[in-house]
Amino acid sequence: MANYIQNDIGVCPYCKRRIHASYNKVLNLSYRKDLQNSINLKNLNTSTCVFCDEVFRFETEIFVFDFKNKYAIIVNKEGADTNYSHLRKDIYNLSFGNNYHLRYVTTCLEMVEKIHLFNHGLDDKAVEIAKQLYFAHIMDNLKEHHRFLVSEISEEMLTFTLYDDHDKSVHTETTTKSVLDDIHINTQNTNSPFSVYEKIGNKWAKEYLNGGKIYE
Repeated sequence: MANYIQNDIGVCPYCKRRIHASYNKVLNLSYRKDLQNSINLKNLNTSTCVFCDEVFRFETEIFVFDFKNKYAIIVNKEGADTNYSHLRKDIYNLSFGNNYHLRYVTTCLEMVEKIHLFNHGLDDKAVEIAKQLYFAHIMDNLKEHHRFLVSEISEEMLTFTLYDDHDKSVHTETTTKSVLDDIHINTQNTNSPFSVYEKIGNKWAKEYLNGGKIYE
């Protein structure tokens, strides 16, 4: 499947005026390191308003997959049970095995974090639990529409960034990657072809640590 860019009309969240925008609808990252390097928290699906010059992210449905690193991610702000409109045909035309990470998220920022983690061979479930254990002072006070995400990964360190509701960085924290070594997930991978896209985030981690229901 080729990459697909769609042109549409978006609303600037700053001045509320309508502008023409282009955004990625489908991204095939398989064996395309150039594309992976171009995806970062600063420019993915961003547009500059021609009226107020503010830069904003065009939040829309996106389907991203990588056969090499074995993951597929759906971005849909309405949640996992929505129709996915034009994306569903793309999803069901692909065969993903049980060893794939199948995820759905509600924002582009969360998608980019997942891509970075999977490309570096890290377990996103362990990362979400680490956020709860080591950054409780942030997670317990996280405002609605704010995100605390891994923004940089080096050989030994993880950098976490707190983003506000306009995707602006307001705070950063760092820790060693070794904190993930002591976190062992005691759940089996329940992904199955075509169907189970898991929402692995703040709510999942809290429910896991509390011994409650962990799948949405």
